[in-house]
Amino acid sequence: MTRAGLAANYAAAFSGRLEPGKRPALLLVDMVAVYLEPGSDLYCRTAQEAVKAAALLLASARDQSRAIVHTNIAYEPGGADGGVFYRKVPALAAFERGSPVGAFPRERGRHPLAHRLPLRADPAARGAGREGAGQEALPGHRAGADAFAGL
Repeated sequence: MTRAGLAANYAAAFSGRLEPGKRPALLLVDMVAVYLEPGSDLYCRTAQEAVKAAALLLASARDQSRAIVHTNIAYEPGGADGGVFYRKVPALAAFERGSPVGAFPRERGRHPLAHRLPLRADPAARGAGREGAGQEALPGHRAGADAFAGL
């Protein structure tokens, strides 16, 4: 497919528009320590700048009492629920439950997020290394509480 053909294909496929919702939320995906640790297989030298930008968004969302959801991948020890992809990418061991680098980063010895609202597991997502996803992720959400999901 030519570049022009690809552009036309994308324009046709993704030309729809959604208006902003009445209750915006902030979704922070995989903001975990493994990307910030210089010796990590998944270290990203620009991740610290992303964390700073996310912190600004997080502060703004909290100031406006917006719903906030934090997600991270959480595999069972040994990757029992990770399937072929887990076996193909050994660096995913960093996301085993209990791994300090698979957890949310800590600031000054404590978790930087003050409130926790745990998400319910989604049984349909079991076996794929994911839980907590789905529309029922924020039942009874209250302003000022962040929601966490191991995905």
